[in-house]
Amino acid sequence: KGKTNWDDNLEEGVYEVVRKKYRNKKASVLSKGEEWDLDFDDIRWTSRCPVFDTPLDYFAESIQDNSVTLNRIDDIFGYINGNVNVISYKASKMKRNTSVKELKQMVEYLNKQELDKNK
Repeated sequence: KGKTNWDDNLEEGVYEVVRKKYRNKKASVLSKGEEWDLDFDDIRWTSRCPVFDTPLDYFAESIQDNSVTLNRIDDIFGYINGNVNVISYKASKMKRNTSVKELKQMVEYLNKQELDKNK
C-alpha cells in the first residue's frame, strides 16, 4: 500500500475510501481538461483540517462542512505536486468564495464587534 504520506491518526478503513476519492477526483479533473500531475502519495492525507484544526470526515455520504476536499493552494495552477492539500469542505468553500482582503475585513469587523460588546 505504501502509505508514505499518511497521517497515523487516520482511522481504520480510510485508506480504501481515500483511494476511491482520489480516483474520482482525478477522473473529474481530467474530464474537464484541467491539469493533473499528481500521484496518490504526493498528497498529505491528514485526519484534521489544517485551517480549522477540526476532524475530517472521510466517510461522509453527502457533502458536509467537515467533508474531505482536495484543495488547490493556488487556483492559477492545476492539480500538481506541491499545489494540493487536504482541507475541509467548509474551509474550501470559504477560500473559494472569499478573497484574503475580504477575510481580513471580516476579522477586523468581528474584532471590533467583540470589543464593543465588552465595553
